[in-house]
Amino acid sequence: MTKAATIDTRKVLGLVLAAAMVVATLLVASMPKAALADTEDTMSGQFAIGNSAPNITAVGVYEHDNVTAVTSGMNPQDEYIIKVTVSDANTMNDLDTCNVTLFCDNGNDSKLDIPSDNYTHAVTLHWTVGNAAPTITSGGSTTWDVGLGSEAPSLTAISGTFCFHVVIGKCAVVGTDWDAYAVVCDDSGESHDYYDSTGYDVNWYGEISTTDSVNWGEVAAGTDFGESTKVTGKSVTYISNGAYDEEVAASTSWGAATLNISGNPGPNEFSIRANDVNSTTGWQLLASTSSYVKIDETGIITDEDGDTVATNTLWLKLGTPFVDNTYNGTIYFKITNGS
Repeated sequence: MTKAATIDTRKVLGLVLAAAMVVATLLVASMPKAALADTEDTMSGQFAIGNSAPNITAVGVYEHDNVTAVTSGMNPQDEYIIKVTVSDANTMNDLDTCNVTLFCDNGNDSKLDIPSDNYTHAVTLHWTVGNAAPTITSGGSTTWDVGLGSEAPSLTAISGTFCFHVVIGKCAVVGTDWDAYAVVCDDSGESHDYYDSTGYDVNWYGEISTTDSVNWGEVAAGTDFGESTKVTGKSVTYISNGAYDEEVAASTSWGAATLNISGNPGPNEFSIRANDVNSTTGWQLLASTSSYVKIDETGIITDEDGDTVATNTLWLKLGTPFVDNTYNGTIYFKITNGS
C-alpha cells in the first residue's frame, strides 16, 4: 500500500498569513495619497494699559538726618527735609510733577486758605520728575533755599519718596502752626493731594549788625549827661521773624576806667546812657553784659533786609578826678525775643 501524505497545518497557516500581508502591502502601495491641510495658524493680539491715578500716602517734615520727625520746632536758616511718599501703578516715570508748600496756617487746616508764596508765610518747592532737584518760589526771598541732597525715587519703581531739602528763611514768621500741602500730577493730568496738618513750630529768629563806632572825643572830668556828651545817628540793623526788643550794654573796664552803673561815677569812673532815638525820654543807664537794658520793646517782624535804626544816641558822664588818658571799651547792642 501507498503511504498517505501528512499535512503540517502550522506551515500552511504561516504561508497563508504571509500571503495576506503581502497582498495588504501591495494594496496600500497602490492606493492614491491624501492631501493634508495646515494644522496651526496665528492671530494678532493687543492690549493697552490704562492710566492709574497717582496717590500720596504720606507727608511729613523731618530733621536733617532724614529719620527724626520735627517735634521741637524749626530754626530759620537751618535745613530740614519734607518727605512726600507717592505711589503710581504706572511707575514713577508716569509722574509729571510733585510739589509741596510749607506754610503758616490760619488755624482751620484748609487747603483753600493756603497763602500765596511769600517769604514770611509760605513757600512752594516744585519738582519736575526727571530733574535732579526741585526749585523754590518764595516771594523774592534770598534766605529761603533748596538745600543740598534732595532725592527723588527711582523712575522704575511703583512707589517711593520725594525728599525735599529746604533751608528755612530768616523771616519765616514765628508760630506754632506751620503745615505742609503736597500735590502730585501725572502726565495724563491725573492728580492727588495731601494735607499734613501736624502744626510744626517755627522758632523765633533774631539777627543784628552794626558797623558804627562811638567816639566822644575829649571830655572834661566831671562832665554830666547832656548835649556836650551826646553822640547820635548811630546805625543798627535788626532782622527778626517776630516781635523783638532792642537791648544795650557796655564793657565794665575801659582801660583803667570803670563803668559805674548807678549813674553817679566816682574817681576814674564813667556812666553811659543810651536810647534808640535822639531823646532823653526813655533813655537807659547802661550796665554790664550780664544785665542788658532795653531801649525799645516795639520791634515787629522785619523784611529780610532788616529794620535799620539810624538814630541810636549815647550820652557820657564822667566822675572826678579822672586821669588824663584815652580810654577804649565796647558797647554791645543785642536783639532779643519780644514775645
